[in-house]
Amino acid sequence: MQFESSCKEKLSHSLFGGTCSDIITHDVFTVFLSKTDGTYYCNFKALGQDVICGSIPQIAKGEWLQELRENNISFSDKNDGPIEILIGVDIAGKLMTGGFKLLASGPAAIETKLGWTVFGKNGMREISDNSTDNCSSHPC
Repeated sequence: MQFESSCKEKLSHSLFGGTCSDIITHDVFTVFLSKTDGTYYCNFKALGQDVICGSIPQIAKGEWLQELRENNISFSDKNDGPIEILIGVDIAGKLMTGGFKLLASGPAAIETKLGWTVFGKNGMREISDNSTDNCSSHPC
């Protein structure tokens, strides 16, 4: 994705297991997102990072897809590819609508203003690693 940096921010990432990175300088960008049907728009500041996370496999086919359809839950991210935007908890909490469905087949679906997010295990493999990235931040 091509964005113009508005400033730089220095921070250290505190990782799972207690490891901390050295202080890293990240470009800061304003990101504009919308729901695929155009009914909601938002923008927020995001940090630049060449690689956001490791490979996340395409959503596995299974009975739980029918369960999603039966609950009128659709998702647009059906293809493999690099993760281009990772929304942190500082923004994600503001996007939550309160809609939640725990599927009998294992995964959970949470409704956001941008659409549904499906995560958890589907009986065969994990869909999302649910990792967290805490950081101490030094503002621009």
